[in-house]
Amino acid sequence: MTLPSDQILHERLTGLCPYLVQSPPFTAGDDVSLTFKYDPDAESDGALLPLNVNPPTASRDALESDERSWGESVVLVRATLSKTGGQPRDSLNQPTGDYDPDALTLSNVRVVDRSPSWDIG
Repeated sequence: MTLPSDQILHERLTGLCPYLVQSPPFTAGDDVSLTFKYDPDAESDGALLPLNVNPPTASRDALESDERSWGESVVLVRATLSKTGGQPRDSLNQPTGDYDPDALTLSNVRVVDRSPSWDIG
């Protein structure tokens, strides 16, 4: 269960519309920290399932101890929310339906931490 490289994570998460940021208190321009669990069996190239998001006032620089568990690959990223529109996803990471011009998407995605730390594809 190997996480993709930082570059691939950046590419796959840029433009994503996770359900976690589609309502207040999040607005365009916010810098947020998000955790994703990697599920290699969910799609042909694996799925990144959103677990948690922290508002811009609660910047994070590492995964919490309870987010690090044996046998699971988890990544913490920082991203800027952009009001570029897109197809939001629900809590099961499935598209919710139609394109939403007001949807917040992830931009300027950068990997902050990963667990296990050596787990790079």
